[in-house]
Amino acid sequence: MVFKQFSVYLKDLHAIYLLDTKYKFDFKPLKNPQLIVIHGTGDIPVTVNDYYTKSVEELGQPKTHFIINSKGTIYQTLPINMIGNHIQRRNEYSFGISLHNIITSKSATQAMKYSLIKLIDILKEEFSITEIKTHKELMVEDVLELMIELGLYPVGEDIHHSVDKYKNKEELDKIDVQKLLILNGKQLEEYISKSGNLEKVVRFRDDEISKLRSEIASKDSVWAERLRNLEKEKIAEKTREIESRFEEKQNKLEKEFSLYRIELEKEYQQKIVDVQNALK
Repeated sequence: MVFKQFSVYLKDLHAIYLLDTKYKFDFKPLKNPQLIVIHGTGDIPVTVNDYYTKSVEELGQPKTHFIINSKGTIYQTLPINMIGNHIQRRNEYSFGISLHNIITSKSATQAMKYSLIKLIDILKEEFSITEIKTHKELMVEDVLELMIELGLYPVGEDIHHSVDKYKNKEELDKIDVQKLLILNGKQLEEYISKSGNLEKVVRFRDDEISKLRSEIASKDSVWAERLRNLEKEKIAEKTREIESRFEEKQNKLEKEFSLYRIELEKEYQQKIVDVQNALK
């Protein structure tokens, strides 16, 4: 695999685009996305690159549009206007998001949850998406629909109620959006409209980031000032050292000159005495 990574932005959300230049993918356009599907990559530790490679080798292209790791880093593996290969019967109108190296909601870190919330929020706003499901939720729905078609399930019972009952009873959907984000389908809209907690959480996180940036900028300013003062102290110390050497040299020269002058005076006085004796 020959990987290239470069930064991309979904509005103000930063992501790393992961591209394998060894392959030329024949993507099909995603025209009208209506659904966001959340996947777990499993609890067997693998790197994001390895997961990407496995998807390409098995499916001929990356599986989901995004991968989020435990640190909250978002990797984009597909153009958002192209179809992924992550959920049967729904690829043509859905976005796929993989949560890296988790199988239960308890494994999800706060950073992963926060990035997932932000990403979902942007996709919902940009494409007017209201439905959010997990892979296993949709698998359960498909099984129940097939059972009804085959006459193996009571006709007339509410399919969505049955899905929830079946899912809770068998605990098939280990990655539950309700547990992970406290949001799922209509509950997402109700949660936002009634309490506004999601916006508060996002705003709180954004405020935290802004505060951290301010603190970092303030500390940078302090350290820059300290560095300038240190440089000034070093310059002053060097100046004092040069002045001290100069003064020492000057004193030495003055001392030598004084001794030389004394010697000259002695020699001059002796010559005067010699001349006077000669004139007698």
